[in-house]
Order: sequence, then C-alpha cells, then structure tokens
Amino acid sequence: MNASPAFTRSHAPWWIAWPASVLARLLYRVSSRGAERIPDGGALLLANHISYADVFALQMACPRPIRFVGHEGLMREHWFFRLVFKLTGTIPVSPANALETMRRVAAALKAGELVLLFPEGAISRTGQLMKLERGFELMARKAGVPVVPVAHDGLWGSVLSFSDNKYLFKYPRIRRTHVFVAWGEPIPAETATTATVRQALLDLGCEAFSERPQLKRHLGRELVRRLARRPGRIEYVDRTAGRIPITAAKLLAAAAAPRPAFRSWPVDRTDYTKPWLEA
Repeated sequence: MNASPAFTRSHAPWWIAWPASVLARLLYRVSSRGAERIPDGGALLLANHISYADVFALQMACPRPIRFVGHEGLMREHWFFRLVFKLTGTIPVSPANALETMRRVAAALKAGELVLLFPEGAISRTGQLMKLERGFELMARKAGVPVVPVAHDGLWGSVLSFSDNKYLFKYPRIRRTHVFVAWGEPIPAETATTATVRQALLDLGCEAFSERPQLKRHLGRELVRRLARRPGRIEYVDRTAGRIPITAAKLLAAAAAPRPAFRSWPVDRTDYTKPWLEA
C-alpha cells in the first residue's frame, strides 16, 4: 500500500490544478494499492461512482494524468460547467450522440491517454455498485486498449454523495476523509464484459472497504462513537407493533441500561436490541 502521489498530473492548466490539489489534500487523505498495474499507453479506467468528488480521489491515486468524461447536459445547463469542461479537457458524452462520444473517447485512448468512465452512468443512490452500462465494451474494442477496473471507498456520506437521499443539503464532514483506492489487473478488451468488470469492481470494492480506519479499531467502541455522533438519526424501524422508528440515541440508552431492567420488557420489545447488547 502506498500513499497518494502528488496531484500535479492533470490535463488542466497549473493555475487550476494547483489550487485543486491543495483543496483536495485538505479534504481527503487518499491511499491506494495496485497503481503499478496501470499499463503504459492508452487504457480505459472503469470506476464505481460514489460522489462528485470521485475524480479528485482517483486522480490523486493515479501516477498518470486522467482524461475525464462528463455528461454533455451539464455543459448546456450552466456556463460554469462549460468553462470547467473546456479548461480541464473533459470529454463531453451524450446518450443522444453515442457515435460521436465513442469517437472522442477512442481518439484519446489511441493517443495513449488514460480515460476514466463511470460505467454505472450515474452516481450511486445507495452507496453500492449499480447496474453497469455496456458502452465501455465497444469503446475499448474500437480503440484496442485494455480495461482497468478501479474501486474506491470512503466518499459515501460526504456532501457530494447521494446519502440521505439528497445532494449538498446535509451536514458536511468537518474532519478529513480517508479514501482508499484499489486498482485491479488490466482486462483485455476482448474479454472486458459487464459481467467480468462488475465482478472485478465488487472484489476491489471489498478490498477498499477492508481498509477503513474504523475496522482497524475496536468495533464495539467504534459503534458507540458512530451512534453518539448523530443521536437523532433513525437506525432501524421496529415493525412488531405498528411502525416505531428507533434512533441512535435510543440504541445507546438501551445498551447503557442495566441488564435486569430488560427482564420486565416483553420479549418482542427486546428482540431488536439484544444483538446490540450482546455485541
């Protein structure tokens, strides 16, 4: 495992790349494993899509500049995105013009660049890997380059993710976020299908998840810390008598209560708290 390389490798001009590097390092602590697997020359990078900050984490973990791909609709919606796309060299893609999209991506790959695609086609709504679109298969074969799966973990729950079923309008993380990036073995274009890539991303996702700092600490203590951090959050719903939401504060109170107190509770009221108490 190696620390993230300097964020000086970018297709953007230095006066954009440098402040972006400083901001990214203040917000994220990126570690990675397997970056040496990235081949020389052109390659199509396929990553899971957790948040709008994915591109920062992946570039920080990559030893070469990445050519990003963005939805053309963003350019039409606002002048800011048009400017960002132009300055960073982002390739605009449009489902309505698939042939032109494929031509642009293939040209960059044939020129020896690394091009990043999110094969899910959208940011995950659950934090888990969604269905993969098949467009990357033809892109890789047309350009004759391998596919490199890459999975990252740590950005779900951030402001730029879709956790809590919303973007932006939620409590931001005050502390620096740990992100782990796991690079997979290159897959030849001929065998790079949605099935093989999905399995590779799932395996790499497990590898990245296992590097969470919380898993290196005492799990019981970490559980208490997480519950105390957001006491009003609903952790599960008790449906044994109607629909009773159980918050983190109630779980902590149940865990802290003397065990004899539970003897007077109906059995169907302790079924859900026993696993927490016995942990």
